[in-house]
Amino acid sequence: MASLQAFERALAALPLAYPGPGGAVAVLRDGEVLARHAWGWADVDRHIAFTPQTLFRICSISKQFTCAAMLDLFPDPRVLDGDVRALLPLLEEQAPGALDLAHNQSGLRDYWAVAMLSGSPIEARFGEAETAQVIGRTRSLQFAPGTRYSYCNQNFRILGDILAARAGRSYAELVRSRVFDRAGMATAQLCADTSVMPDGTLGYEGSLEGGFRPAVNNIVWTGDAGLGASLDDMIAWERFIDATREDAAGIYQQMSEPVQFRDGALAGYGFGSICRPSASRSWRCSTIWPTRVLRRWICWRHCWSRTPGPPPRLPPPIGTACSWNRRPGLPCVLPRRRKIG
Repeated sequence: MASLQAFERALAALPLAYPGPGGAVAVLRDGEVLARHAWGWADVDRHIAFTPQTLFRICSISKQFTCAAMLDLFPDPRVLDGDVRALLPLLEEQAPGALDLAHNQSGLRDYWAVAMLSGSPIEARFGEAETAQVIGRTRSLQFAPGTRYSYCNQNFRILGDILAARAGRSYAELVRSRVFDRAGMATAQLCADTSVMPDGTLGYEGSLEGGFRPAVNNIVWTGDAGLGASLDDMIAWERFIDATREDAAGIYQQMSEPVQFRDGALAGYGFGSICRPSASRSWRCSTIWPTRVLRRWICWRHCWSRTPGPPPRLPPPIGTACSWNRRPGLPCVLPRRRKIG
């Protein structure tokens, strides 16, 4: 009981510990919701409350859903290697394969960073035309595919575009039918235009001392960082993973397969998320990126996975999801191997 009370106090202290317009947090254990809490405003000026149903940008966590859709459509993504090459017509060296993209081992330079280094203002519009221009003009790589890791957003933009072209359906339709519907994520959706959210939620920047103001963002994201979801959606995703973790053909097992470099060394990133590498099975958590242009923050972890053999003597996995609509100096709230209650 004392542990549960301490847990409840910690949740109640979050708005004071990380002050800002609004936020939400959920904690789950083995699929059971232990806490579901929201506070503050999704839009301060219009007094739109931040609730568990508020849509927020899951940003780079979009990448794991792109990979989930890819693996559902193409269990062996290597069949898409030719499609990757076709989108890089000017590349003068070996093109990366689809798995190189999914593991951030492509050698491509991040397209948004290239645009900024080429003189584009940080708040300038970066849409479909700009994306096609930067990707289509690629002539060289940073390194040979599969030999190193480098975080690159357009790896997943390219994968999303290829999936849509192959299936003859939009990326939004694919991720809805292949992932969100199956996981019960009722309101999760593609919110490609980052200047606005469908429910009016705003992202803020600033501080308690200097005040918070709406952040300006004019990037069009898709399979790399364009998805939006509510806290309830992410609770549904956690429950889905919990319910299907032991399914050998399920998405969790597919996405937690160990990832390697060409030389056989284990990699720390694969299928759109950071992983703790293991020769048997990888524990994974999502990435978060503390940059002003992303506008939303979320920290999301997957689940502890079991290694072959007898199950370890650990309490049921604890899952946490946190979202703020501000840009703070925010630590990642990750699960701990401890029992609550």
